[in-house]
Order: sequence, then structure tokens, then C-alpha cells
Amino acid sequence: MNNDVFFIILGIVFVLLPCLGVFDKQKQNLKKHGKSVTATVINYEKVSSGDGYNWEPVLEYEVNGTKFWRRGNGHIIQIYEIGQRIELIYEENNPNNFMIDTVRERNSEIGMTVLFIVIGVGLLVWPLFLRDAIGVFH
Repeated sequence: MNNDVFFIILGIVFVLLPCLGVFDKQKQNLKKHGKSVTATVINYEKVSSGDGYNWEPVLEYEVNGTKFWRRGNGHIIQIYEIGQRIELIYEENNPNNFMIDTVRERNSEIGMTVLFIVIGVGLLVWPLFLRDAIGVFH
């Protein structure tokens, strides 16, 4: 395969990946129809993530008099403090199905989307303009 075609295909994949994430039906459904509850970070669990470890906050929250303890999204570092209260959105008929609804989580999603799009555009632009300007692959 020609190097130009490889970069173009890879660029398209990087641009499309976050677009597909935007249409995550489960998250969209929770945002639209979910109920809000405040949870408390009670601990962290270190979880293997293939290329290292992530810290997943253990959350405690109560829905209709029933307490739940679940792990939230993992991060490379512990981004919440033990005892910190954070907002969750949960599915009314299944409180085990939830998402963390904080500015930090939303910014993380936006940051990853922007990063993928920038990389994708860079990969698309590389074979069209920059390769000749820099003189690589000749």
C-alpha cells in the first residue's frame, strides 16, 4: 500500500472515531432520561488496563432507600478525593447503569475528541501538503 493512502485511511479513522462516540446511545439516553443523584467517593481501586493501571473511584450512592457501591471511570491518576461528592446520572429502572456527570468528566471527553480530530486532520494533511514540503518518502 502506498504511504499516502495509508496516512489518508488512518486520518479518516482518527476523525471518525470520536464522531461515533458522540452517538453512544447509552450515554445519550442517560443524559436525556436519566435521574440525578449525588455520590460519595469512598475509595479507589487500582485496575489493570492493558498498558498499565487505572485508578477507578469506588462510589457510594442511594436510590429509593437502597445503597449502591460501584466503580466509576478509571483514570491514570486519582482525580477525585476520598469523601468528595460528585454528581451521577443513572437509569431510573437500573441504578447500576450510571455515568459520572462532572465538568471534569465532560472536559475529558471533549479533550479526547479534540485530540483524535487533530491527529486525524494531521494524518490527512501529511500526504497532501507536508510530505512534499519536508521532502520525506522521496
